[in-house]
Amino acid sequence: MVFEVNHAAASPRNPEGYESIFARRGREYNHAMTQYPRARAEEFLAAINALNPVSGETIIDAPAGGGYLANFLPREHGLGIIEVDPAVEFRQDQGARKKGRHPNDSRVYIAPLTNIPVNDNTADALVTIAGLHHAQSLGDVFSEFARVLKPAGRLVILEVETGSAVDRFLNGFVDAKNPDGHQGRFVDDGFRAELAEAEFTITEDRALKYHWNFSDRTAMSRFASLMFGLDLADYKEIVDGISETLGFEENEIGCRMNWGLRLLCAKPAS
Repeated sequence: MVFEVNHAAASPRNPEGYESIFARRGREYNHAMTQYPRARAEEFLAAINALNPVSGETIIDAPAGGGYLANFLPREHGLGIIEVDPAVEFRQDQGARKKGRHPNDSRVYIAPLTNIPVNDNTADALVTIAGLHHAQSLGDVFSEFARVLKPAGRLVILEVETGSAVDRFLNGFVDAKNPDGHQGRFVDDGFRAELAEAEFTITEDRALKYHWNFSDRTAMSRFASLMFGLDLADYKEIVDGISETLGFEENEIGCRMNWGLRLLCAKPAS
């Protein structure tokens, strides 16, 4: 079942936040993920490895997009999954896509990350994958994460690192080729300081390197075009842009595009 709650007002400091961006791009992003459901498998499995879910736990995925992570969670664990995303566009076909999905119990909320509609101390763990760099108020998001986590809970963040190849791709190439641009705020010392101000203690902080996988470079280009709204670039420009910023390799078994995020694991301060 999908629940919708009132959205927070846009921040005067950054009115172009996650919700407004994905009100325009959510359906194409979701189309990329449904057309190429295994492209980011290494990324989701890396997040689950860091999460290390235990049978019977309640896990919040925020922002969850179209609920992609849940399809990779262990089926035998009987997990309680709470998926939260501010953009209703990711959930237009949620009922149809839920059929045949994992047997873990799940709830879906359309809600801002600063107002997750669950009680205090609900979740054993919260995972967020590349969904914070458009947050309008990162400190408020972290404070809300602290509220919904149990005292012994854990927070797993995979996010773009400032100065990385992915930063250059997103805030460089995508910024130039998406009609709306792209300027994300990525992991740096200020990001870590806001985690600390929300009373989180970082327990792990390291770079993850892996691949997004495709059948060939045509699929890679199509996926990137849909996911990042590259309306101002043709096929060759996209392939060249990926090659110059990220790098990829292609052989007889497929095409591997380099990708990587910063992994931050944290726990609420005791």
